[in-house]
Amino acid sequence: TAREKEEAEAKELQRQSASAPKSSRIVIPGKREPGTPIKKRRLGI
Repeated sequence: TAREKEEAEAKELQRQSASAPKSSRIVIPGKREPGTPIKKRRLGI
């Protein structure tokens, strides 16, 4: 389903950002949650 695909993408994004060097991590000012997929942050999850 589309939802399962979305969750799989989010997990992959999480894994990538978790293993990435801190400087290359995308962090929205005011939200200190490294490893949280940017897409999910935009959705407010």
